[in-house]
Parts: sequence; structure tokens; C-alpha cells
Amino acid sequence: MISPALNEKFYREYMTFFEQAERTRRWNPFTDVDWDALSAAPRDDALALSAETFCGVEMYLPDYIDGHLDLFRDNWARAWFAAAWGYEESKHALTLWRYLVKGGYRTDAQMHELAGRLLAKKWRPPFTTGRTMTVYGAVQEMTTAMVNKMLHGPISQLRKNSVNEDEDGTLYVAALRKLFNLEKP
Repeated sequence: MISPALNEKFYREYMTFFEQAERTRRWNPFTDVDWDALSAAPRDDALALSAETFCGVEMYLPDYIDGHLDLFRDNWARAWFAAAWGYEESKHALTLWRYLVKGGYRTDAQMHELAGRLLAKKWRPPFTTGRTMTVYGAVQEMTTAMVNKMLHGPISQLRKNSVNEDEDGTLYVAALRKLFNLEKP
């Protein structure tokens, strides 16, 4: 159980995160991606393999959410963050799936078969406390941000609208500061 003071800090952090997300980061994978431009884009099998890899990672989203919600059951702000994070991650998976199918790299049948193979095995959290999973989540999000920067050029060309996404683990880093009582650098 966390202290009431830390609980309040997480509540304030979640409210800041959620308000910012609603105002600046929400995007629509159906209308904010120029899927028609994909047909004119040069074929890039390496990029498609990266998209499939990340889509595969996102397929474990039900397990990630289940693990987070179980660990954060004592703090609604952290649990609700996990739900909001899951929503954003589901859009990433959907967009990667659509990229692979609409780009002609995979068929829907192949993607369904991949999802079935992956979901046949449950992902288990590597740590057993909310604190250690928050650290793990921050490292994972920052690693993903580095890869996203490498892939940003080809993928960003498909975006119709400027989307201000927070894909560098900023919320996780803020949560770490709260957990360890650290000031911003």
C-alpha cells in the first residue's frame, strides 16, 4: 500500500497526463494516417519487418494491461494510467497491422495467424511490484522511443496531421520521480 501523500502525487500526475493527452496527443488511426499515400511509397521490406516485430510486441497488450492493473490495484490513478496507456498502445498495434496489410506486406489472414500464435502464450510481468514495473516500463518506453526515432522518417510521411505524441516515456519518468522523490533535473 502506498502512502496518501504519494497517492495524491500520482493522482495529480495522472490528471496532468490525461488532460494533455486529450488536448494534444489523441489521434485517429483511420483519419490521421494517409493510407492512400502508402501505395505510392517505395517498398521497404526492412521497415515492414520492424513494423511486424513491433505489432507482435503490441499483441501482448491484454497481458500487459492485466499485469499493470493487478499491481496497481491499490492506486486508481496508476491503474487508470495503465488503461489509458493501453488504449494508446492498441492504436499503435492497429496502425502497424493496417500498414502491413495495406502496404501489401502481409495479408489479414497472416496477421490473424501471427496474433493467434503470439496470444497462445501468456506474457508474465518480469517484476512483482508496482515500483519495479514502473522502472521497467520507463526503460521499455525510452527504448521504443529510440527505435521510433530511427523509423520516424518513413512512417511520418504517412501522417496527415501533426500529432504531438509523448512516446519517450515521459509519464513513466514522472512516475519514477514521484516514487523516488526526485526533483526534475
